[in-house]
Amino acid sequence: MGGTARLEHGVHIVDGRVVGPTLADPGMAKKVKEAQHRLFPDRKAALAHFRKQGVLTPSGNLTKAYGGR
Repeated sequence: MGGTARLEHGVHIVDGRVVGPTLADPGMAKKVKEAQHRLFPDRKAALAHFRKQGVLTPSGNLTKAYGGR
C-alpha cells in the first residue's frame, strides 16, 4: 500500500519515508548557509552550541554518541 503525501516546503512522504530537498539542491544549500550564519555568527558560538547539545566534548571532538572515540 504505497503512496505519496505532499507536506510543506518540498517535503513529502513516499512509501512511508520522509523525503525532502538535499544540499545538492542549490536553493536548499543557500538556505542552510544563511541559517548557519544567522544562528552561529562565529566559530566560537557554533562550538559552544554543539557542546551544550552534547555533540562535542569540551576539547571540540565528537562525543561517543555522535561517532567520537
